[in-house]
Amino acid sequence: HEMSNPQKWLLAAAYHLAGVRDTAEDIILEAGTDVKPYSEFSGTYGSGLRDRAMMLDMAVQLSLWDTADTLYTEIAERLGSEDWYSTQTLGYCLLAVGKYLTSQETPQKPLMKGKIILPDGAVVAFDTEDFAFQQEITAGFGQFLIVSIDPETTIPRVHITLEWEGVPLVAGQPEEAENISLAAVWYDEDGQPIDPASVTQGSTIWGRLQVRKKIPYRLSLEEMAVTQIVPSGWEIENLRLTGESLPHWMQDFWFGEVEYMDVRDDRISWFFDMPSHVQTLDFVMKLQAVTEGTFTLPPAVCEAMYRHDFRARLSAKEVRVEGRR
Repeated sequence: HEMSNPQKWLLAAAYHLAGVRDTAEDIILEAGTDVKPYSEFSGTYGSGLRDRAMMLDMAVQLSLWDTADTLYTEIAERLGSEDWYSTQTLGYCLLAVGKYLTSQETPQKPLMKGKIILPDGAVVAFDTEDFAFQQEITAGFGQFLIVSIDPETTIPRVHITLEWEGVPLVAGQPEEAENISLAAVWYDEDGQPIDPASVTQGSTIWGRLQVRKKIPYRLSLEEMAVTQIVPSGWEIENLRLTGESLPHWMQDFWFGEVEYMDVRDDRISWFFDMPSHVQTLDFVMKLQAVTEGTFTLPPAVCEAMYRHDFRARLSAKEVRVEGRR
């Protein structure tokens, strides 16, 4: 079996740590740094970038600085992009980058010096011997700012990260369906479809979320999750606690094996796989309309937990619970 480049690097590092340096060098001579792009749903949750991070880790271990410099530059640029990466990929990239930066000898005390020009023109100067400097920005959102690094800085490379957090005023995210699709249908107690935009206080609502593969039918999807957050005026009935059987009118639904179901006060999440022979799966929930008023039905979301290119989302809706008459 022909070993891949990441496998060769790992084997060489193992020999190096065991003290068999000649064998390690022989293996490295046969190893390149090319990795075919790939991304796993499960297993080792690997990816091409994760493997390159592993090689950076090994290059630092073997003190092969030319290779390490090249790999570090690529990985740092990709981490600084707006691309999505899985937890496994991010974790190994940060591990390898951290080891690389720690290994860099600094001839003098670490110094990071420069200034930040905020959108309103105000200047914030920084001069620190720490490896990080933080500045809170409270105005000028959506506008440009400038970060200028002084030549006196002794830290080999300085990275700039802009973080923000908040709650959207309106849940106006558009629907999406990439490689999978998601549909929601709402029923009354008798199995008749209803419009959730208006329901009567005290009534029972059954929700059906249907996940369907859009990609080739025989592809196996693993580590999938679908979540529905419910409006504040609705209440979830936990069927696992009540032991209630599903209504007979659901006998034609496409139920599969759920690995885990997480039921909380305001949401239900299902975690599951879609084997190659399965094209469609249904997930159902039982709810009660309890509080009169107008509320937001948040969008249902389905996604592969370790593949960002398999996801679907519905749009949010306004729903009203009408009082009893």
